[in-house]
Amino acid sequence: LRSGDVAHAARDSLAFVALWLIVALVSSTFLAFAAQEKESKEEANPGVLFAQYFVLSSATTPALGSALFALGVDVRRVRNDLAYAAKGLLDKSLTPVRYEEARDRTLAVKRTWNYNLTLLFAVALYNALGIIVIAPMNNGMQMEVEMDVLMIVAMGKEMVLLFCILLLVMTVNDDADELATALVTQTWGAFDSEAEWRRNRLFCLATYTGPTPGSHRSVLAFLKASRFRPVSFTVGGFRPTMKWVLGILVSLLISAAFSFSKRYAESIWASPGDDDMSMGRMDDDAP
Repeated sequence: LRSGDVAHAARDSLAFVALWLIVALVSSTFLAFAAQEKESKEEANPGVLFAQYFVLSSATTPALGSALFALGVDVRRVRNDLAYAAKGLLDKSLTPVRYEEARDRTLAVKRTWNYNLTLLFAVALYNALGIIVIAPMNNGMQMEVEMDVLMIVAMGKEMVLLFCILLLVMTVNDDADELATALVTQTWGAFDSEAEWRRNRLFCLATYTGPTPGSHRSVLAFLKASRFRPVSFTVGGFRPTMKWVLGILVSLLISAAFSFSKRYAESIWASPGDDDMSMGRMDDDAP
Protein backbone atom coordinates (compact mmCIF):
# COMPACT_ATOMS: atom_id res chain seq x y z
CA LEU A 1 0.00 0.00 0.00
CA ARG A 2 1.11 3.55 -0.70
CA SER A 3 1.08 6.29 1.87
CA GLY A 4 -2.40 7.73 2.06
CA ASP A 5 -4.24 4.69 0.66
CA VAL A 6 -5.65 3.69 4.04
CA ALA A 7 -6.57 7.30 4.79
CA HIS A 8 -8.35 7.58 1.44
CA ALA A 9 -10.35 4.39 2.12
CA ALA A 10 -11.21 5.70 5.59
CA ARG A 11 -12.45 8.99 4.14
CA ASP A 12 -14.73 7.15 1.71
CA SER A 13 -16.24 4.95 4.42
CA LEU A 14 -16.65 7.85 6.86
CA ALA A 15 -18.32 9.92 4.15
CA PHE A 16 -20.88 7.14 3.62
CA VAL A 17 -21.51 6.77 7.36
CA ALA A 18 -21.80 10.53 7.94
CA LEU A 19 -24.08 11.03 4.93
CA TRP A 20 -26.46 8.30 5.97
CA LEU A 21 -26.51 9.38 9.62
CA ILE A 22 -27.51 12.87 8.47
CA VAL A 23 -30.24 11.39 6.24
CA ALA A 24 -31.46 9.25 9.15
CA LEU A 25 -31.40 12.23 11.52
CA VAL A 26 -33.42 14.49 9.20
CA SER A 27 -35.91 11.81 8.16
CA SER A 28 -36.41 10.57 11.74
CA THR A 29 -37.14 14.12 12.94
CA PHE A 30 -39.64 14.62 10.12
CA LEU A 31 -41.35 11.28 10.73
CA ALA A 32 -41.54 11.76 14.50
CA PHE A 33 -43.30 15.14 14.32
CA ALA A 34 -45.50 14.00 11.44
CA ALA A 35 -46.66 11.01 13.45
CA GLN A 36 -47.32 13.20 16.50
CA GLU A 37 -49.54 15.52 14.47
CA LYS A 38 -51.68 12.63 13.27
CA GLU A 39 -52.07 11.12 16.73
CA SER A 40 -52.93 12.53 20.11
CA LYS A 41 -50.05 13.96 22.10
CA GLU A 42 -50.73 11.46 24.90
CA GLU A 43 -50.25 8.47 22.56
CA ALA A 44 -47.30 9.79 20.52
CA ASN A 45 -44.10 10.86 22.25
CA PRO A 46 -41.83 12.55 19.66
CA GLY A 47 -38.67 11.49 21.50
CA VAL A 48 -39.64 7.83 21.47
CA LEU A 49 -40.79 8.00 17.86
CA PHE A 50 -37.54 9.71 16.82
CA ALA A 51 -35.47 6.99 18.52
CA GLN A 52 -37.48 4.24 16.84
CA TYR A 53 -37.18 5.74 13.37
CA PHE A 54 -33.49 6.58 13.83
CA VAL A 55 -32.59 3.04 14.90
CA LEU A 56 -34.65 1.57 12.07
CA SER A 57 -32.94 3.68 9.44
CA SER A 58 -29.32 3.67 10.70
CA ALA A 59 -28.71 0.65 12.94
CA THR A 60 -26.50 -1.17 10.42
CA THR A 61 -24.71 1.92 9.11
CA PRO A 62 -21.45 1.50 11.14
CA ALA A 63 -21.11 -2.16 10.08
CA LEU A 64 -21.70 -1.32 6.42
CA GLY A 65 -19.19 1.54 6.66
CA SER A 66 -16.59 -0.87 8.06
CA ALA A 67 -17.16 -3.26 5.15
CA LEU A 68 -16.75 -0.36 2.72
CA PHE A 69 -13.46 0.60 4.39
CA ALA A 70 -12.06 -2.94 4.16
CA LEU A 71 -13.03 -3.22 0.50
CA GLY A 72 -11.52 0.20 -0.21
CA VAL A 73 -8.16 -0.92 1.18
CA ASP A 74 -8.18 -4.06 -0.99
CA VAL A 75 -9.18 -2.08 -4.07
CA ARG A 76 -6.31 0.34 -3.47
CA ARG A 77 -3.88 -2.56 -3.26
CA VAL A 78 -5.12 -3.99 -6.58
CA ARG A 79 -5.01 -0.60 -8.29
CA ASN A 80 -1.42 -0.14 -7.15
CA ASP A 81 -0.53 -3.41 -8.89
CA LEU A 82 -2.18 -2.19 -12.09
CA ALA A 83 -0.44 1.19 -11.80
CA TYR A 84 2.88 -0.59 -11.46
CA ALA A 85 2.07 -2.65 -14.56
CA ALA A 86 1.03 0.50 -16.44
CA LYS A 87 4.44 2.05 -15.76
CA GLY A 88 5.94 -0.84 -17.71
CA LEU A 89 4.06 0.35 -20.77
CA LEU A 90 5.98 3.63 -20.78
CA ASP A 91 9.40 2.00 -21.14
CA LYS A 92 8.01 -1.17 -22.81
CA SER A 93 9.33 -3.35 -19.99
CA LEU A 94 6.01 -4.92 -19.01
CA THR A 95 6.15 -8.71 -19.27
CA PRO A 96 3.36 -11.32 -19.40
CA VAL A 97 4.55 -12.67 -16.06
CA ARG A 98 4.12 -9.30 -14.36
CA TYR A 99 0.63 -8.89 -15.83
CA GLU A 100 -0.37 -12.40 -14.73
CA GLU A 101 0.84 -11.64 -11.21
CA ALA A 102 -1.39 -8.55 -11.08
CA ARG A 103 -4.30 -10.57 -12.49
CA ASP A 104 -3.84 -13.37 -9.95
CA ARG A 105 -3.66 -10.95 -7.03
CA THR A 106 -6.86 -9.31 -8.24
CA LEU A 107 -8.52 -12.71 -8.48
CA ALA A 108 -7.39 -13.58 -4.93
CA VAL A 109 -8.88 -10.36 -3.54
CA LYS A 110 -12.10 -10.90 -5.49
CA ARG A 111 -12.47 -14.43 -4.12
CA THR A 112 -12.27 -13.16 -0.54
CA TRP A 113 -15.18 -10.80 -1.28
CA ASN A 114 -17.14 -13.02 -3.65
CA TYR A 115 -19.83 -14.36 -1.30
CA ASN A 116 -20.19 -11.14 0.69
CA LEU A 117 -20.60 -8.96 -2.39
CA THR A 118 -23.01 -11.44 -3.99
CA LEU A 119 -25.16 -11.45 -0.87
CA LEU A 120 -25.10 -7.67 -0.69
CA PHE A 121 -25.99 -7.46 -4.37
CA ALA A 122 -29.05 -9.67 -3.78
CA VAL A 123 -30.15 -7.64 -0.73
CA ALA A 124 -29.69 -4.33 -2.57
CA LEU A 125 -31.64 -5.65 -5.56
CA TYR A 126 -34.46 -6.70 -3.23
CA ASN A 127 -34.49 -3.24 -1.62
CA ALA A 128 -34.43 -1.53 -5.01
CA LEU A 129 -37.45 -3.55 -6.13
CA GLY A 130 -39.11 -2.68 -2.85
CA ILE A 131 -38.62 1.05 -3.44
CA ILE A 132 -39.81 0.85 -7.06
CA VAL A 133 -42.66 -1.66 -6.70
CA ILE A 134 -43.82 -1.92 -3.08
CA ALA A 135 -43.56 1.69 -1.85
CA PRO A 136 -45.82 3.14 -4.60
CA MET A 137 -48.51 0.61 -3.59
CA ASN A 138 -49.20 2.41 -0.30
CA ASN A 139 -52.48 3.81 -1.58
CA GLY A 140 -55.11 4.22 1.08
CA MET A 141 -52.67 4.75 3.95
CA GLN A 142 -53.25 7.83 6.05
CA MET A 143 -49.52 8.62 6.35
CA GLU A 144 -48.81 8.26 2.64
CA VAL A 145 -45.82 10.64 2.32
CA GLU A 146 -44.41 9.59 5.68
CA MET A 147 -44.55 5.91 4.73
CA ASP A 148 -42.75 6.68 1.47
CA VAL A 149 -39.96 8.48 3.35
CA LEU A 150 -39.68 5.65 5.87
CA MET A 151 -39.47 2.94 3.21
CA ILE A 152 -36.96 4.87 1.10
CA VAL A 153 -34.69 5.53 4.09
CA ALA A 154 -35.00 1.99 5.45
CA MET A 155 -34.46 0.26 2.09
CA GLY A 156 -32.14 2.76 0.47
CA LYS A 157 -29.12 2.30 2.75
CA GLU A 158 -27.98 -1.03 1.29
CA MET A 159 -28.79 0.18 -2.22
CA VAL A 160 -26.62 3.28 -1.78
CA LEU A 161 -23.83 1.12 -0.35
CA LEU A 162 -24.05 -1.14 -3.39
CA PHE A 163 -23.44 1.80 -5.70
CA CYS A 164 -20.52 2.89 -3.52
CA ILE A 165 -19.06 -0.60 -3.88
CA LEU A 166 -19.71 -0.64 -7.63
CA LEU A 167 -17.93 2.71 -7.97
CA LEU A 168 -14.94 1.27 -6.11
CA VAL A 169 -14.82 -1.98 -8.10
CA MET A 170 -15.41 -0.09 -11.33
CA THR A 171 -12.06 1.68 -10.98
CA VAL A 172 -10.21 -1.66 -11.08
CA ASN A 173 -11.94 -2.78 -14.26
CA ASP A 174 -11.54 0.62 -15.92
CA ASP A 175 -7.82 0.64 -15.12
CA ALA A 176 -7.51 -2.83 -16.66
CA ASP A 177 -9.41 -1.72 -19.78
CA GLU A 178 -7.17 1.33 -20.15
CA LEU A 179 -4.17 -0.98 -19.98
CA ALA A 180 -5.63 -3.11 -22.79
CA THR A 181 -6.36 -0.02 -24.87
CA ALA A 182 -2.78 1.16 -24.49
CA LEU A 183 -1.52 -2.24 -25.63
CA VAL A 184 -3.61 -2.25 -28.79
CA THR A 185 -2.66 1.31 -29.77
CA GLN A 186 1.09 0.99 -29.21
CA THR A 187 3.83 -0.58 -31.31
CA TRP A 188 6.90 -1.89 -29.53
CA GLY A 189 9.12 -2.61 -32.50
CA ALA A 190 9.30 -4.50 -35.74
CA PHE A 191 6.69 -7.13 -36.51
CA ASP A 192 9.03 -10.06 -35.78
CA SER A 193 10.83 -8.48 -32.82
CA GLU A 194 10.77 -9.89 -29.31
CA ALA A 195 9.26 -6.70 -27.88
CA GLU A 196 6.37 -6.82 -30.36
CA TRP A 197 5.80 -10.47 -29.53
CA ARG A 198 5.52 -9.51 -25.83
CA ARG A 199 3.03 -6.78 -26.68
CA ASN A 200 0.84 -9.20 -28.64
CA ARG A 201 1.03 -11.73 -25.82
CA LEU A 202 0.07 -9.06 -23.28
CA PHE A 203 -2.80 -7.91 -25.48
CA CYS A 204 -4.18 -11.48 -25.57
CA LEU A 205 -3.90 -11.74 -21.79
CA ALA A 206 -5.62 -8.36 -21.33
CA THR A 207 -8.58 -9.04 -23.64
CA TYR A 208 -9.30 -12.76 -24.01
CA THR A 209 -12.12 -14.36 -22.02
CA GLY A 210 -12.96 -18.04 -22.29
CA PRO A 211 -13.49 -21.34 -20.47
CA THR A 212 -10.63 -23.32 -19.01
CA PRO A 213 -9.84 -26.81 -20.36
CA GLY A 214 -12.21 -29.50 -19.14
CA SER A 215 -15.01 -27.11 -18.12
CA HIS A 216 -17.39 -28.50 -20.79
CA ARG A 217 -17.21 -32.12 -19.70
CA SER A 218 -20.37 -31.75 -17.61
CA VAL A 219 -22.72 -29.12 -16.26
CA LEU A 220 -21.20 -29.46 -12.79
CA ALA A 221 -17.68 -29.05 -14.19
CA PHE A 222 -18.83 -25.95 -16.09
CA LEU A 223 -20.30 -24.38 -12.94
CA LYS A 224 -17.26 -25.17 -10.80
CA ALA A 225 -14.55 -24.31 -13.33
CA SER A 226 -12.91 -20.91 -13.32
CA ARG A 227 -12.90 -18.76 -16.43
CA PHE A 228 -9.80 -17.51 -18.18
CA ARG A 229 -10.22 -13.76 -18.26
CA PRO A 230 -8.21 -10.54 -17.97
CA VAL A 231 -8.02 -8.48 -14.80
CA SER A 232 -11.62 -8.43 -13.60
CA PHE A 233 -13.31 -7.58 -10.33
CA THR A 234 -16.86 -8.91 -10.52
CA VAL A 235 -19.87 -8.34 -8.27
CA GLY A 236 -22.62 -10.95 -8.42
CA GLY A 237 -21.11 -12.34 -11.61
CA PHE A 238 -21.11 -8.94 -13.35
CA ARG A 239 -18.05 -6.91 -14.31
CA PRO A 240 -18.99 -3.30 -13.55
CA THR A 241 -17.52 -0.47 -15.61
CA MET A 242 -18.31 3.24 -15.76
CA LYS A 243 -20.89 2.80 -18.53
CA TRP A 244 -22.47 -0.17 -16.71
CA VAL A 245 -22.79 1.62 -13.35
CA LEU A 246 -24.14 4.84 -14.85
CA GLY A 247 -26.69 2.89 -16.88
CA ILE A 248 -28.00 1.09 -13.79
CA LEU A 249 -28.09 4.30 -11.73
CA VAL A 250 -30.01 6.27 -14.38
CA SER A 251 -32.44 3.38 -14.97
CA LEU A 252 -33.09 3.01 -11.24
CA LEU A 253 -33.70 6.74 -10.72
CA ILE A 254 -36.02 6.96 -13.72
CA SER A 255 -37.98 3.88 -12.61
CA ALA A 256 -38.37 5.14 -9.04
CA ALA A 257 -39.36 8.65 -10.19
CA PHE A 258 -41.92 7.27 -12.64
CA SER A 259 -43.33 4.89 -10.03
CA PHE A 260 -43.86 7.56 -7.38
CA SER A 261 -45.01 10.27 -9.80
CA LYS A 262 -47.59 7.89 -11.27
CA ARG A 263 -48.96 7.10 -7.82
CA TYR A 264 -49.14 10.77 -6.77
CA ALA A 265 -50.60 11.83 -10.11
CA GLU A 266 -53.36 9.25 -9.73
CA SER A 267 -54.15 10.48 -6.23
CA ILE A 268 -54.18 14.14 -7.31
CA TRP A 269 -56.21 13.66 -10.49
CA ALA A 270 -58.61 11.12 -9.01
CA SER A 271 -62.24 11.94 -9.69
CA PRO A 272 -63.71 13.90 -6.78
CA GLY A 273 -67.03 12.16 -7.34
CA ASP A 274 -65.65 8.78 -6.39
CA ASP A 275 -65.88 9.53 -2.69
CA ASP A 276 -69.44 10.88 -3.11
CA MET A 277 -70.51 7.78 -5.02
CA SER A 278 -69.03 5.51 -2.39
CA MET A 279 -70.79 7.48 0.35
CA GLY A 280 -74.05 7.24 -1.60
CA ARG A 281 -73.74 3.49 -1.81
CA MET A 282 -73.12 3.33 1.93
CA ASP A 283 -76.31 5.38 2.54
CA ASP A 284 -78.35 3.07 0.30
CA ASP A 285 -77.10 0.03 2.15
CA ALA A 286 -77.87 1.55 5.52
CA PRO A 287 -81.16 0.32 7.11
